[in-house]
Amino acid sequence: MRKRALATLVLIFLMAAGAGRGGKFWEEKPFTEWTEMEVRKLLFDSPWVKKWRYALSEKDIISRDTTIFGEESNKRVPINPPVFPPEEERSPEQTYYISWVSALPWRQAIVRYNQLQGQPLDVIQIERFLNTTESYIRINITTSDPELLSLTLRDKIMKMTYLQTKTGKKIPVLDYHPPTRENQRVALFIFPREEDGKPLITLEDKEVTFSTRLDNLTLRCKFKLKDMVVNGELEI
Repeated sequence: MRKRALATLVLIFLMAAGAGRGGKFWEEKPFTEWTEMEVRKLLFDSPWVKKWRYALSEKDIISRDTTIFGEESNKRVPINPPVFPPEEERSPEQTYYISWVSALPWRQAIVRYNQLQGQPLDVIQIERFLNTTESYIRINITTSDPELLSLTLRDKIMKMTYLQTKTGKKIPVLDYHPPTRENQRVALFIFPREEDGKPLITLEDKEVTFSTRLDNLTLRCKFKLKDMVVNGELEI
C-alpha cells in the first residue's frame, strides 16, 4: 500500500511539473498534433496575442496584457482563422485581438485549425506559407467594431502606429491595410523587420509595445519577447 501511495504521489508530482512548464505545447509536439483547444489558446491567449476590451457603457478600456499573408507585404493567403471565441461574439463589449501573424507558431495554428475543420488545403501553398522567411513583421487587429479600422482613418492610423521596445527603439508602421469584404473584421499592420541587414527587434530588447490610435481610441499593449521564443529562436 505504501509503495502504491508513493507511486501515486510521484505521478501527481510529475503531472504538476508538466503543468508548471506553462503548457508550451508549441514546443512539446508538432503542430499537426495540436488539439482544437490548443489551437484556440495559441490564437486567442498566447504570447503572440493580446486582447483588449472596450466597455461602451463606461467609455473605458479594459486591457489584459494579452488573413494570412504571402511573400508580398500586402498579399493575403485564403486560409481563414476563427474570428472570435463564442463567448466574445455574445459580449456587449467591443473586443480587439492584436496578433503577430508573421510568427511561425501563429501561422502553424491557422493551418492546424483549418485541418481540424476539414477544410481543403493546397499542400504546395501551405508548404510555402509555413517555410517562407518573413521579410516583414505583420500584426493583425481583429475586432468586433471594424468601423474604427476603416479606410477613411488610414492617414491617422499611419501617423499614430508604431512598435517601441523597452530599450527605446521606435519602429513606425510601413503600411496599413483596412478590413476587406472577405476579411471584414481584420486589419493588417506591416512593420520593417530589419535595417541595414540587422534585425530591429532582438531578445535584448526584452519587450515590445504595439501602439495605435483608432479614431478616438488609443490601443496599446506590451509583448514579452522571452515568451515568444520557440526552440531558442525569437518568433515574431
